This record gives sequence, C-alpha cells and structure tokens, in this order.
Amino acid sequence: MQSITLKVPVTNLLLAWALVVSGLLACVAQNTTITAPRAATLARDWVGSDKAAILGPAPFSTGRLSHAGPAWDVDLDTSDGWRHSVQLDGVTGVVISYSRYRVERPDSATEPDPLVTLEESRRVADEFAGSRLATFEPGRWIPALGSPRKGQMSYQWAWYEVLDPISGAVASSELFLEVSDQTPVVITFWRPPQAPINVSTRPGVSRAHMLSIARRFALLDPVRYPVNHLILRVAMDDYGGQRLVWECLQVLDVSPETGVSMYGVVHDANTGEPLYPIAPFINDGRPRRPIRFPQRAAVILAPSGKPIVTQLVPPALDGGVLWVRAEHLRAMDGVRVDVDRNGVRVRSGDRTFTGDRLQARRRDGAWWVPLRSAARTLGWSVTWNAARKEATVHTGP
Repeated sequence: MQSITLKVPVTNLLLAWALVVSGLLACVAQNTTITAPRAATLARDWVGSDKAAILGPAPFSTGRLSHAGPAWDVDLDTSDGWRHSVQLDGVTGVVISYSRYRVERPDSATEPDPLVTLEESRRVADEFAGSRLATFEPGRWIPALGSPRKGQMSYQWAWYEVLDPISGAVASSELFLEVSDQTPVVITFWRPPQAPINVSTRPGVSRAHMLSIARRFALLDPVRYPVNHLILRVAMDDYGGQRLVWECLQVLDVSPETGVSMYGVVHDANTGEPLYPIAPFINDGRPRRPIRFPQRAAVILAPSGKPIVTQLVPPALDGGVLWVRAEHLRAMDGVRVDVDRNGVRVRSGDRTFTGDRLQARRRDGAWWVPLRSAARTLGWSVTWNAARKEATVHTGP
C-alpha cells in the first residue's frame, strides 16, 4: 500500500516545533487539493520513473520552515539504487524540495577524493535548474555570494532571482542545488518560496548615496575594510512582512572551502535608516566600531512573551500612535491576514475585517495598522510600558 506523509511546514521560526497531533493532520488534509495518489504520480514524474517504489510508513514532521502551507512528502526507491525524497506543495503540486542518496552507501571513515570536477558540477546544476524552473535563464537569476561552495562530498550552488531588472532588486530566498562530487547528479534541491511581492522594488536611496551612508555605520573601520558589496533585496521576515533593503557588506574573504567571511549592516532602502547588523557569531579579533542603532519599541504577546514584530520590520511610533505591519497580526493564533498592494483583509475566528475597519494605511510601500485601535476592533487589548517602550497584546478574556 502506498504511504505518503502530509507535512505542515511552520512559517514562524520562533515557533518551530513538531506538530504531531493526529487531528491536525486530518484537518490540514482537507485543505489540500492534491490527493495522495496524485502526489505519488507527481513525485514519480519528478524522479523520472513511473515504476519507482513508494516507501512507508514515514514519520509526520513539520517540513521546511519557509513553505507557507501543507505539503506532501513522498519517499521513493528507484531501480538504480537511489532513494529519493520529494516534497510537494499540497495545493499546487509544485515540488518544494528534493533530495536523494544511495541506499547502500560505502562504509568509509574518510571522504573520498572528488570524481566530479567543479566545472562539471556547474553544468549539471545549470541544466537541472533550467529543466525544473521555466524562469531560470541568464540575467533572471544571479549567483548568491559565496556560490559555489564545497560541501561534504558535494558542490553547493545557489542563485537569487532578480525581481526588477532596472533596480536589480533580488528575492529574499535563494534557489539551492547540491551536486554530488562522486556522481554527476543533483542530490539536493530547494525551491525558494513563491510569495507575491507587495512592496516597491525601486529604492529611494541610490546605490552611490547608500554607500556613503553605509560607511558611517560600518561595523569595521571602512578605510581598512571597505564596504565592497551592496545587495538590494526584498527581504521577508517570518510573518511574511516584506521590506526593500540595502545589505551593505564588508566582505573579507570568499572561499569555496570556508564560505564567506563578512560584516555588514542592513538598511532601509527608502530612507537609509540602519536596521540591524550582520556579524560573525565568533569573535575573529577584528576591532568593531561602537555603532549605535536606533532604539525601537517592542511588541509582545501575552502571556507567552513572544515577539510580534521583527528587526526587519520594527513598529513605528508616529504622533504617539504605535503602528505595526499588518502581516504581524499573523503572530496571533487563529488569525489569517491577506495582504496585497491593493489592501488588507484580516480573518479572526469567524469574523472578517477589511483594512478600512482596522484603519490600515499604506506607507513606505507597505500596509500598517495602528496597534491599539486594530486590537480593539479584533476584540483584544493592549497595554503600554513607557519605561521599556514595550506594548503587550492580550488576546484572551
């Protein structure tokens, strides 16, 4: 009997835990449009074998965190000795991720020498990406910083999609491929999330002007360590909140063996305001400059203390009113938020509220809501700690 696992990936990295309640599985299955037999067929098509054996049973797990909905997991064996794991979107059937490995792997304490060259792996990766993504073409996707990188018995390749050919803005997440260095085949594939872009991809601060601002906020002495790499990106946080940013990097070294060594600061691309630093977790001995970042208000959910806002899109105080991005209402259990460039719609329980009801306002290319009045409309309350500049949202009675 065919056995396929339905996965429900978690979008909030702060709340990623295993969802093992059997009732949830049944509930989510009702929201899929791809049936288990159809998922099996699509998985077999992906691996190129209509006779691939479906494996099972498989454990239920949360799946990829960047995927926003239910997904089918299909594990298959093919006659050539490979075991494949295919994850498909439960609604569209699009393959989200894929991996394969040899069922019988050599028992060796040392890593064998590569049999596949770097250039050969590049050809394999390019051909695979071009065959699986219709949009994969020169100029539409650009290599990620640090790609390629040598993995364990593999070469790792990554690209970012160019969303705007005029501004050069790239997507938040990368397309990732891993090619075996023993056999010229792709052994790992991750498709970036396909989220609609709701913010402008044209920056208010030019590259040249951003470079001058970046030097003022550089974590290392910019004379000794120049700001030498700027990336314009539509960044996205765990709640789906988007923001056009400049990533201003002091790249110290790029090596296929060790990856990228760098420091950096992420800035708002419309105002130039510094948002947060990028720095190595381990102190490498380089003297860091004492850069002061703006003090911002915090918003937490009672009683857990879970942050509702992120460093990418912190709340904004304007005239004594605290505004939060509409997407951050997704932090509350049972709340669905639909956002596009035309407006906002929030569903809480069995009630639906338009952006007008929540007094939503479009500013800086995105939708914001006044926290206290929006919470009151949704049946919640908000308390404010002035000393700590912290708002607490209470959704219970």
